[in-house]
Amino acid sequence: MKKLTTPIRYLLLVIVALLFSSYGNKKSHPHINEMIVEGFAKRYVMFDYNPPRFKNYKFHLKSKRLPGDFILRSGMFSPNDYSEFTTEQKSYVDKMLQTLIVDGVPLSYVGRYTEDNTEYTAQGWIEHGGFSADVPEIHASLRHFYDPTRNETDRYLTDEVNNAAMLKLQSYLINPEINGVDWALGDKAGTGVFEQNYSWENGKKYMKAALEEVNPEKRDNYMAKAWRSLGETLHMIADNGCPPHVRNDAHPLGNVDPYEEYIEATDVRLFNTGKIPEEQRKAFVKSETARKIAHELAVFTNENFFSNETISGDSKKLRDVKQIAHPNYVYASPKLQNMVYEDEYYDSQVGENQVFHCTDKWIFSVWNIGRTTAPYIDGKCIQSQAKVLVPTIVEAGINVMKLYIPELTVKITDIDEDGNVTGFVKHTTDEEYKKTIKYNGLVEIKDNAQNTLARIQAKNGQFSGRVPASKKEIFAEIEFGGVIVCSDNLQSNIGAFGLSSKAKKTAEEMPDPSSDRLNDPLQWLLYFRDVNFTVSGEGVFNTNIPGYVFKRGYDRSGFNSNNGRMLTLGNVSLQGQIDDMKAMFDYMEKGGGSSNGIKVGTMKYNSNGSYSDKEEMYKGSGKTITNRAYSFAISADYDVYIKRDTRKMDAPYVISAQLKEGSQRFSGLPDNLAKIIEDEVIFEINK
Repeated sequence: MKKLTTPIRYLLLVIVALLFSSYGNKKSHPHINEMIVEGFAKRYVMFDYNPPRFKNYKFHLKSKRLPGDFILRSGMFSPNDYSEFTTEQKSYVDKMLQTLIVDGVPLSYVGRYTEDNTEYTAQGWIEHGGFSADVPEIHASLRHFYDPTRNETDRYLTDEVNNAAMLKLQSYLINPEINGVDWALGDKAGTGVFEQNYSWENGKKYMKAALEEVNPEKRDNYMAKAWRSLGETLHMIADNGCPPHVRNDAHPLGNVDPYEEYIEATDVRLFNTGKIPEEQRKAFVKSETARKIAHELAVFTNENFFSNETISGDSKKLRDVKQIAHPNYVYASPKLQNMVYEDEYYDSQVGENQVFHCTDKWIFSVWNIGRTTAPYIDGKCIQSQAKVLVPTIVEAGINVMKLYIPELTVKITDIDEDGNVTGFVKHTTDEEYKKTIKYNGLVEIKDNAQNTLARIQAKNGQFSGRVPASKKEIFAEIEFGGVIVCSDNLQSNIGAFGLSSKAKKTAEEMPDPSSDRLNDPLQWLLYFRDVNFTVSGEGVFNTNIPGYVFKRGYDRSGFNSNNGRMLTLGNVSLQGQIDDMKAMFDYMEKGGGSSNGIKVGTMKYNSNGSYSDKEEMYKGSGKTITNRAYSFAISADYDVYIKRDTRKMDAPYVISAQLKEGSQRFSGLPDNLAKIIEDEVIFEINK
């Protein structure tokens, strides 16, 4: 192939680079990666689907944000490529750019790409990797093909496009002679490792560096690079589920593949509906390397699906249909003669799915003229193919992601009577991680109510420190980039956490005994003082608040000459049960916050007491004395919520007890004293 030497050839490169884009890096690839991450998180939920590799793992891939470099704007060239253009060449490209935009070519396809800094969650970086894998687009356009039927050294794109003008343009490109799997994995000397910063191999190095890094900021940055690298690898996995990319079928402008063109213009998530062939699923599950999974997927796609220019076999009406692309290298499968021909469509079973592979229906066949055309792929065929290929890609991606996350075991080996705790973080090597990872990050020691008791710095996988010795049960936990690994619980004496009652209004001082505010006695029953108590590891609390007496106008010997009132309150009992401790701590751990919160339990309030007063009325020289006395009882039911005031910065998480509608609030008091008790009681959580 010829070397580019003139400005016009640089422009031709810009056009040619539009040619080979698989599922579409602007939309479809990020969505495919999103489906893979969500499928992975759903499958490997802690305590639900718990295979040995991920025992005690939790995946919070949508929560923690990690800083890193991202592609701000896509482009044809890398910054270094563009900087080497002469002034004349840059001027020529810039002038022609306006024409390209008028003709409908997006600006993002032209010029050099640009990078910037941002923060994404783990899932965000993986989705971004689906986009960034196609940047710079001139380089990527020839590095995303993999033909599994050819020799290992010849699996890259060699097809010459079936379009005279495009073929001329293609002749100006230098073929890098590297296939998509080698490029994405970067494990072949002189290829991905040195040319692809976000390869699979480099990603595993970032992962190892993150786990061995002491500085938390650096660790987060390594994890951003690691997740982006995974995203770019998953882009390759998706390419291997795209027929033209595994059948050496170049498909440039003017000769596009209908499958890719249709999928790119459609929401790819709509096709994640078919049933994955069981044999294929098992092949992914038992594969021990990403390369093996990538190859298995490419073989499956190659053997079961046509691209538009690789249809071959004995047709129903036109014998001996030959491939358009590389007709001298014909694929053994699929074949037209092995399919059912009905209503001008060729179909077969792929697993349990009926797939329409192609049609030879002529545009005027509705009038029974009887003519047909050469077999080709239409929209009906594309949809049936995609409904098998997309979920198979997702399944392959989930298993690749499984191999990417190192197998770690966290264990507390001992805790003594003084609270001295020791333990380790152990990495189990495998085919992907052959070198041992020695963890140097933080280890958090927690109780079973998720309270952090200590933060200990590990060194080379070992940790030791001290925790309070007044608890019942503890476990250790590490976190890296949204992945949490816990130890098994260790019996000690851990379990409870504390609550402090708070008024829903600003706390006020106890009223002065001479204050008329004692006319509203019951409004003080719940919030005139703070009360501290604990909640057990099972979520049970049962607290008694001592009784008290309010007096107004009484002397020590009894009533004086003035009017007097006395309120006596017996013990206040708060009996509660937090039924869903896991939901409560998940809510806190994921940063949840809303005005309503989520319901996690119930509480009951009980008390009793008496009220008496003396009233002296004078009329002339006469005096009337009236004495009144009442006994009362209060019983109220509450729903318990975990909530947070999101309008305030650093607002605490609180337990909110809200009065149930229709709950009986009091009995035994006259209407003029029947003040309701608080509709809401707030308890701050003490860690």
